[in-house]
Amino acid sequence: MEHKAAIPLLALLILAGGLRWAVMEWALPIKLIGDEAYYVDVATNLAREGVARSEDTRAWRPPAHPFLLSLVIPSGETREPSSPPGLHRMLLLQVGFGTAVVLLTFLLGRALFDHRTGLVAGALAAVYPNLVAFSHYLWSENLYAVTLLSGLLIVVRSQRRRGLAHAAAAGLAFGIGALTREAALLVGAMAAAWWVATAAKPERSRAALKGALLCAVAVGCVVPWTIRNYRVLGRLVGVSTIGWFAAAEGNVLEEPNWMAVWGPKRASFKAAYLQTPGELARMDLARRYALQQIAAEQPAWVFKKLVRNVTQLFTLDSSLLYKMRFDAYGPLSRATTTPLTALSVVPDIFLFLGGTLGVAAAGNNGRRLLPCLVVGSALVIHVLTAATVRYRIPWIPLFIIYAARVIVVPSASLRSMRWTSWLALAAIWVFFFALCVPYSPEAYAALF
Repeated sequence: MEHKAAIPLLALLILAGGLRWAVMEWALPIKLIGDEAYYVDVATNLAREGVARSEDTRAWRPPAHPFLLSLVIPSGETREPSSPPGLHRMLLLQVGFGTAVVLLTFLLGRALFDHRTGLVAGALAAVYPNLVAFSHYLWSENLYAVTLLSGLLIVVRSQRRRGLAHAAAAGLAFGIGALTREAALLVGAMAAAWWVATAAKPERSRAALKGALLCAVAVGCVVPWTIRNYRVLGRLVGVSTIGWFAAAEGNVLEEPNWMAVWGPKRASFKAAYLQTPGELARMDLARRYALQQIAAEQPAWVFKKLVRNVTQLFTLDSSLLYKMRFDAYGPLSRATTTPLTALSVVPDIFLFLGGTLGVAAAGNNGRRLLPCLVVGSALVIHVLTAATVRYRIPWIPLFIIYAARVIVVPSASLRSMRWTSWLALAAIWVFFFALCVPYSPEAYAALF
């Protein structure tokens, strides 16, 4: 990269890191919510005692995120219930991951399109409110986003190369991602399929070899952990035992309102799950329950899950609003919560519109196919299992890149659209405004 081109990027990273650090310091103290407490507990036990948690949760969640958190926990500190040891360092690590997401957004935008698109995408990612907010949360999405974007960057930059080293490097990125979220293996497979689909006919065999190597290395990264699980649990568990729990919760369709996220059926299952002794017994209970719920909802199951879970993924909610609802920042005045809510909700509307328009307008060299494959694979997973707004965080950078492309070349983007693309885009926007945007007073009261 030339010296003149490096200066804007350096300024961009200073802005991204500085903004995230400043917001984190302003927001302290931050109450841990839900899975955050689990990750901190496991990380603390790893740092102190060299074991993950208890004998009853030895492979409940993937290991990469709590392991990395454990590396920044200092030794010799006493555990305080109100402030876990090393909490500030863990939050700074998350700020680092969030800044890395901005860098990778720039690099991937440049690889997909050009330098200007990369800079605009990086600038949008640097100040995007929900990415800024997520940079001081202790969920695993930041690490997952870094691994996925790294893998996709290698895949895009090596699209026309014949060498195999980049295939192994991409497989390593997706393999580490799988130790954060198992779904990274499917994303890696979709990236390999993209290589084959976009290769010239004489090069397809070579592209297939590259894709096979990518998948083999990704799976190879998971194998040692799978062997460990077999030795510890006595059964084959690929990465974690929580998958069936997510599938069971995600396939509970309440009656009569099957669009509801929470209800008595889900509460009843969760209570039974938590009261069942034994990690494998809980996994078996969740598997039976999930399959029973799927069978009971036929033949409308696919339709209901598609509508409900896609709505849950793209509804105008966020982890920031979730934290605010549970007073994670302490008591906030309405003068604070109202602008924070607007900052969370309004940019999401424009990003969805701009990102989907950018994908629809990107027709050449596989630039439309790539987001359709990788985001489509994520949608399939979350439609089959569970969905929440938190799960879209790793894919926001892709939407930002394609929205940035529309900003950089608006006329060319619109001229490249065929009527079929406009029709498909109109259907997506109708779905978004009909189901993902709240209109009733009750919905607004719950959201704001």
